[in-house]
Amino acid sequence: MASDAVMEVRAGDQRVLLLPPTTRDAEAVCQVLANHGIVCAVYPTMESLCDELRRHGGVAMVSEEAITGDASFLIEVVATQPVWSDLPIIVLSRSGKERPSLERALAQLGNVSVLERPVRVTTLVSVVRSALRARERQYQVRDHLAGRESAETALRESREQLEIVVHGANVGVWFCPLPFDVLNWDATVKAHFHLPADAPITIDTFYERLHPEDRERTRAAIAESISRREPYDIDYRTVSPDGRNTHWIRASGRAVADAAGEVVRFDGITIDVTERVRVQEELRAGEERLRLAVETGRLGVWEMDLSTRHMTSSPICKANFGRSPDDLFSYEDLWASVHPDDVRRVRDAVQGSIEQNAEYDTEYRNIWPDGSTHWVLARGRASYDALGTPQRMIGVTLDITDRKHDEDRRSALLEAERSARSSAERAGRMKDEFLATLSHELRTPLNAILGWSQILKMTGTDSAEAAEGVDVIERNARAQAQIIEDLLDMSRIISGKIELDVQHVDLAAVVRSSVHTMQPAADAKEIHIETKLDARATSILADTNRLQQVFWNLLSNAVKFTSRGGLVRVALQRVDSHIEIRVIDSGEGIDPAFLPHVFDRFRQADATTTRRHGGLGLGLAIVKQLVELHGGSIRAESAGLGKGSTFVVSLPLSAVQTAPSPTPERRRSGDAAKLTVPKSESRFVGLKILVVDDEADARALLRRLLEGCGAIVFVASTVDDALELIAQEQPDVIISDIGMPGEDGYSLIRRVRALPADRGGGIPAVALTAYARSEDRISAIVAGFTHHLAKPVEPAELIAVVSSIGGRVAAS
Repeated sequence: MASDAVMEVRAGDQRVLLLPPTTRDAEAVCQVLANHGIVCAVYPTMESLCDELRRHGGVAMVSEEAITGDASFLIEVVATQPVWSDLPIIVLSRSGKERPSLERALAQLGNVSVLERPVRVTTLVSVVRSALRARERQYQVRDHLAGRESAETALRESREQLEIVVHGANVGVWFCPLPFDVLNWDATVKAHFHLPADAPITIDTFYERLHPEDRERTRAAIAESISRREPYDIDYRTVSPDGRNTHWIRASGRAVADAAGEVVRFDGITIDVTERVRVQEELRAGEERLRLAVETGRLGVWEMDLSTRHMTSSPICKANFGRSPDDLFSYEDLWASVHPDDVRRVRDAVQGSIEQNAEYDTEYRNIWPDGSTHWVLARGRASYDALGTPQRMIGVTLDITDRKHDEDRRSALLEAERSARSSAERAGRMKDEFLATLSHELRTPLNAILGWSQILKMTGTDSAEAAEGVDVIERNARAQAQIIEDLLDMSRIISGKIELDVQHVDLAAVVRSSVHTMQPAADAKEIHIETKLDARATSILADTNRLQQVFWNLLSNAVKFTSRGGLVRVALQRVDSHIEIRVIDSGEGIDPAFLPHVFDRFRQADATTTRRHGGLGLGLAIVKQLVELHGGSIRAESAGLGKGSTFVVSLPLSAVQTAPSPTPERRRSGDAAKLTVPKSESRFVGLKILVVDDEADARALLRRLLEGCGAIVFVASTVDDALELIAQEQPDVIISDIGMPGEDGYSLIRRVRALPADRGGGIPAVALTAYARSEDRISAIVAGFTHHLAKPVEPAELIAVVSSIGGRVAAS
């Protein structure tokens, strides 16, 4: 299609465009030219002829009449034709004589041939062919100019593209005529050498900007390239004038020789490769770090050809399987070393990794040649060809045996910590429950005490109701004292400070005494206590009071948890080398879930606010500890809730039989027996006693008690008041609290003991305090007190102690 279009244009360019004088002339001219192979086109007007000339046409043939009439259109066409064009115009004149109007027109038309009519055929054809040949040469000039313009455009575009590439790639170009007097560098080369774009360049400038360590080898490389006519290719560093910036430059070039073979230039390019060098340095550093990491981390590297199963391993990889660096370690050796229990899992992991194009990552055991088992972590990945077929697999191994052992230890520690935390949380809950229970147990008797105290205030002390109130107050006060005693016992047991008064004891007598003590409580609930005591169960080595505490607790629980009309049995018998005491009740029984915790401190089967039975949950814990302190054991048995319970105490027999000592009754705060307070005491008459306590009620109670015994009592609420009374009254005995605001009892006794003997420094002193631990007693004695009594104190005990030290004073 393109070639056809060109031919049409070319054909059009060879036409003769005719504006004839007459129609007849048009036919004649066209016929003549057609006979000679020349195409002729006839146009009726000058305007239509010129329109066609602007598009096509080789030669214009017009009549003289058309020229002399209005030649402006044709003159315009001639004036606006391209520079390569000189349109041939043939004018058919009526006669050879040229008129002025014709001459003017011809002068403006340029390339004109005038033929006089009538024209000989040969002349017409010759002139037309000559004009067409001239037009053809013009067209050749046109095509030549167009080709050259196209070539220049292509060259310009190519040069522009090259400049874009050169500048985009940061490539600098240099041309250096020899000898190196002046160097021609573009702006990019100058920038590579830290120079401005307008800086003049000499060979000295070049070497000055080179790094000192690179100058000589660069000089040698240039000289060798010129002498051997070989390419010049070198990397060197350029340094800024202040020495702070350095570029790595790649320079490539060659020597250029003239026709005679003499080197006349040294040309080339420079490329800034600083980033490439930095990346290479980082890559080398990374490879070095990786190598060190692999070696330091004991990472073994392995590679396997998946088609041949050929496997290569690094020395560390072999070591991870118990092999030496020189050992052969094949694919078969690898699978032979995997623990039999892990083979299937590892094969599945490898196969799944290959099929899914995923990372292979697994841990497994391997058996070393010495038979030991080790853990290894293996990671790897397959590589594939263009068709997706797996070719190779490469990865690493790491011996994680120590880590696995550490994990096992951590798991054990974690489990222990979890258990300890659970125990701590349980202990916290037990503490909260215990504090709530303690509050309840302390407030209940306090409610009765305070209530009856108010009643006594209102009714006086002579009525029968007042006597009942006193009994209630005493009973509840003793219940509170028992709670405190249990807490102190547990504190002594926990701290290991409890001491046993061990002697030969008739165990049967202790049991009978405990039963006798609990009988009133059993009778109140119509509970029958049945005893069966083995005569063979003779004496044992024990603390009588502590054993009585054990059996009193067990019997108290049995009565408390047995319904009205129930049965409690106590059996004592000898079993081999020990004695067993069984306390069996028909009461509520013990939930099997709670049975393992029945002896735990602060634990109660029912710790809710709706529980039917009081207590702190300490009794059985104290019992267990006291029994174990005697070298014995205790266990609880129950068939379940509502089926009663059995407590079995096992105590060792004495190795030597001796006569047992009398069994004293252990006084408990809840015992029914009352101690009688004497109304007077001969040793108290005239005895001056100083009572020091910050509580007014406590001072009033002691004053009434002691004055009732005939003593002269002074009271003080502070240490300073007490010292003032000592100086004034010289008391015979001091009874002081320990915990007081400001200065406490310890401070008082130290200040008293610092006094001279004739001013009261040797007065006997009793510490009467709620600080009742054994260490509190020791602290009081060490501070200077003569005796230590714990609140609440039995009046008889206080009177006995004061009487004792008061008697010594009187005797002296």
